[in-house]
Amino acid sequence: MMKNSDDLIKKLGFPLIAKPLMADGSETSHKMYLVFDKEGLEKLESRMIIMQEFVNHGGIIFKVYVVGDFVKCVKRKSLPDIKEDKLVTLKGLLPFSQISNLEEKTDCGGGEFDRVEMPPVDFVEEVAKAMKEETGISLLNFDVIRDARDANRYLIIDINYFPGYEKIPNYESVLTDFLLNSMEKNKSGDVSMVREHDDD
Repeated sequence: MMKNSDDLIKKLGFPLIAKPLMADGSETSHKMYLVFDKEGLEKLESRMIIMQEFVNHGGIIFKVYVVGDFVKCVKRKSLPDIKEDKLVTLKGLLPFSQISNLEEKTDCGGGEFDRVEMPPVDFVEEVAKAMKEETGISLLNFDVIRDARDANRYLIIDINYFPGYEKIPNYESVLTDFLLNSMEKNKSGDVSMVREHDDD
């Protein structure tokens, strides 16, 4: 990663989000940082990381849960926006746990959170369908943010295979229906439990 850091900076610019490549549920897999310059890159303990562009997004993340043909989008609080003039003064790197100290007081909270508009349903379902087709996976979750500078620009920032569904309403019946339908397809010769197709 460090050998190609100049190309990375040129493509994405600072600040960057650094997160572990391995997402195994351990404490280490949740260690994420906001990196403000090349010196910050050099301070990262692990080299097995994913780098992403940091985008102000109103402090809201949209989590999309997919179970077969079922698609549910919910909103959650996320990293706060950071003012542009504040970003240019920051150096090195900062753990996500400390980013709240940089929060703008105008970020979403209380009633503001409730008034945040959800992404269009058709758009979310279209992305979910395309993702299932490309990955061959029927049980997944992906996280989406909306660019604070352009309400029509959405970015997919994370994809999870077989995520925890306990946060969506009636998840038990949704999963049960999916499994029963998969079993019926198995009986009819269309083998499909978690993966919709297998290239092996």
